[in-house]
Amino acid sequence: MLSPDIRLYTWIDVEEALSQTIEKEAPPSWLVGASAYWEGLTISVKPNSGSLPLEWLNEVFAPRFAPENAIGNSDPAIVLESTDGASRLLRVFVEEVDGATTSTQFIPSFQRQSEIVLKSPIRFPARLLDSPPVITFHSFKGGVGRTAHAIALAQAMVKNGKNVLLIDGDLEAPGISWLLHSRLKDPPVSFADFLALIHGDTDLDYSGSISLVYDRLLNAELNGIYVMPAFRTIERYVSLEIRPEHILQGSKDPFVLTSLLSRLGKKLGVSAVIIDLRAGFSELSAGLLLDPRNYRILVTTLGGQSIAGTEQVLSLLGRTEKAAKQADSQEEYPRPIVIFNMVPPDQENGRLIDCQQKIQEAASAFLDDNILGLPTVTSQFDSSLLGIPLEWEDVVNRLEKAGIVETAQEVLDLLPWPETSTSSIPPSVVTADDTLTRRQKLDEFTTKLVVAETGTENDLLITSSLQNLASDNRRQVPTVIVVGAKGAGKTYTFIQLVRLKTWNAFVRKAGKPSAHLIRITVPRSALENKSEQPETSHLDAAFDAVVFPVLASRNLGVSASQLVKEGQDAALSSLGFATAMSAPEIHDVIRERLGLSLHEGNWRQIWLDIIAWSIGFHVKEEGAGLGLAKHLQETGKKVVCVFDGLEDLFPNFSVASSPEQVALRALLQEVPDWLNQQPGKPVGIVVFVRRDMVATTIKQNVAQFLARYDAYALKWSREEALRLVAWTAVKAEALPDDSVSTDLQKMEEPELIVKLYPLWGKKLGRENSREGRSAEWVIAALSDYKGQIQARDLVRLLSLASRKSLIDQQWTDRLLTPNAIRDSLNECSKQKIEEIEAENTPLKTIFGKMRKHSVERQIPFRQEEMELTGEDIKALEDNGILLRDVDVYYMPEIFRRGLDFDLKSGVRSRVLSMAYRATRRK
Repeated sequence: MLSPDIRLYTWIDVEEALSQTIEKEAPPSWLVGASAYWEGLTISVKPNSGSLPLEWLNEVFAPRFAPENAIGNSDPAIVLESTDGASRLLRVFVEEVDGATTSTQFIPSFQRQSEIVLKSPIRFPARLLDSPPVITFHSFKGGVGRTAHAIALAQAMVKNGKNVLLIDGDLEAPGISWLLHSRLKDPPVSFADFLALIHGDTDLDYSGSISLVYDRLLNAELNGIYVMPAFRTIERYVSLEIRPEHILQGSKDPFVLTSLLSRLGKKLGVSAVIIDLRAGFSELSAGLLLDPRNYRILVTTLGGQSIAGTEQVLSLLGRTEKAAKQADSQEEYPRPIVIFNMVPPDQENGRLIDCQQKIQEAASAFLDDNILGLPTVTSQFDSSLLGIPLEWEDVVNRLEKAGIVETAQEVLDLLPWPETSTSSIPPSVVTADDTLTRRQKLDEFTTKLVVAETGTENDLLITSSLQNLASDNRRQVPTVIVVGAKGAGKTYTFIQLVRLKTWNAFVRKAGKPSAHLIRITVPRSALENKSEQPETSHLDAAFDAVVFPVLASRNLGVSASQLVKEGQDAALSSLGFATAMSAPEIHDVIRERLGLSLHEGNWRQIWLDIIAWSIGFHVKEEGAGLGLAKHLQETGKKVVCVFDGLEDLFPNFSVASSPEQVALRALLQEVPDWLNQQPGKPVGIVVFVRRDMVATTIKQNVAQFLARYDAYALKWSREEALRLVAWTAVKAEALPDDSVSTDLQKMEEPELIVKLYPLWGKKLGRENSREGRSAEWVIAALSDYKGQIQARDLVRLLSLASRKSLIDQQWTDRLLTPNAIRDSLNECSKQKIEEIEAENTPLKTIFGKMRKHSVERQIPFRQEEMELTGEDIKALEDNGILLRDVDVYYMPEIFRRGLDFDLKSGVRSRVLSMAYRATRRK
């Protein structure tokens, strides 16, 4: 008999009612299958079933079943809903079929099956004991915090020494993918790519597809999290040719997607695979959500629709669990976890309890006598998460501050994990010494370090920019433009990269392998296929490329020049070339071509030829650059060409429409794009260039260009600036034992400030004085109004202050005395201005205008007082030298002192507050 809540409007409702009956009750022994369409319902039965089918249909659909001739119908029929006086019937056809009961392959799906058949018991696969688990995040409604908690769980895992593969599986409204848009402009591989590769793989083992995706993912690691977006480009968000259900329909294993993702995670060596699924009852989520082996995490708010939808999801999961038990499965599958998100504090003892009770009732299929209830976690409401930005780093930081990562830690504690081991970083040794000796060591070390061109230092502080450069290009040669202001560390980084000789060595140095390479402990007997063994080190693979310095600064010292020469010789030997074009010859070629009227396409070919000639391939033959990539591909070689010192070659780059601008644009835009398209990418390029050269040379979409390479720009945040100070002091052996942690990479700003007390004290005076805090004063004094601070300014201040502190005998609790730090700022500023004027002609001209006004040179000033044009003001603002407040302009200390500007009476507090505001931008 039909339930009172059933309404039979169409054949779809008839089929659904019949399907529910078969699911709830044991099907008749004579029934083979059933299917419906608009013309009728067909019941397939075994031979000699007689009247049993019609009798059974009468029981199921009474009182809406009408035997033939009952209401003038020629065939048996089911009466559908209609208006008064109308008659709507769905005819019933009974057909006998030969053979046994029809059995079909189980396909995880939320969709209604097009045909009702008696299915064989589902063969549930065994738990993934020797591979990382797959963790699925799902929610019935969007906007409940599902994506945020998926990212937070990945963060919590990294904090616990586990690395993870994070996948954006929401192929209709990708959330994680949008966050990556600013951090990974060109993701190496996507989830859509993975699906398409698997779908078209003729190898039943799928090893080739998994190996290819694994190789590309090595270039998408963000601080321990390998990230796979839904699509590689925003344009493809509306186009999905291969969907998850296509994979399931074409495989004998109904849960093949879980198996393949786990194998991919195993090859990466991660501890887990986290996938953020599409909300609701979407087929995009069904294959993974209905797999009982997966760790399923459901996120809901206390809203009525969200709770009701989550109850329905749990009901569907319960059916799968029930089917697994009916199949006599001996596996103990993990229970889902429910996160109640955005819970206001005043509802924790009221609405929350009611919702928890509803969820536990809906999850009854998951519970047994040994389980007290479904695991649940509560995440409180935080208003800061209502307007989440579109930048990966901002979201990561905000989740940490909002306590979502702490909530994710609770989830982490509820999940079982494969046994893992991590590598520890051996501690550094800081030599203790008396105050005078340590001041001398700091003076000696920083004096050499302040001029990067000397090349005497052989270590590299790993900043976030360098980590990004290494992690994004682990298994591919880079094609990157590294932008930095004067003194940001471009030449120093260039020298250290050349010193390392190979790209693999740089990745080892900058990629922090010991912090992220987690090994999964697997019994040897479980490793049936060698290709499926966890990768113990992604950096020990066959991939590598030699580093070749094509252009270097003309101002390099003897040691640095020798390093460049050694790097070139080593690269030539590795590549199999004997002779190459020298730097003077390259300069001559460029100067000669600058005298011709050439466009960007011409210059692209010239640069490609220069790259080929510089490494000894068909020297001085035009067109050599086009053949280099093919030659290297054939010989199995790879090379990363690095450029520095472009300001030496193009001193007139600021002249509008000059040939120098055309040549630079080709190097910065045309060449990387061409190299990116070469099969196998055998030739890479890293160009170190000043930011002002980029801004002047690239006329269109310069902001887009800078954003493309922003992750690799040499920028120093407050925290990294303090880390550089600590690193410098440690390398100089100037700090006492245990004064600075050896693992500087993990230290955050508050800890760095405290650890630097032995260097310059807590304040620029006694602790009970009213002087400013030392760390904040130094950062504010050296920063411009863009919130930028340059490495050279920091190291120079340390050098000058340590020298001025040598004769002091009063301050025994610190190395750098307050007076020495203050006095050093004036000289730092003057040297900075001199260096800018030596290399930046436009700013030199503007500074000259200012110096003509000896009497009025005070801060703040009006534009007309300095006789500055609108273009002058814009140039100064773009370089962080001026900041407008109403109708007057202020200048940061690092520029004001070098340009001999005084402060008007009573404005010092205003200057300091604006400096503080600027430094807090980063």
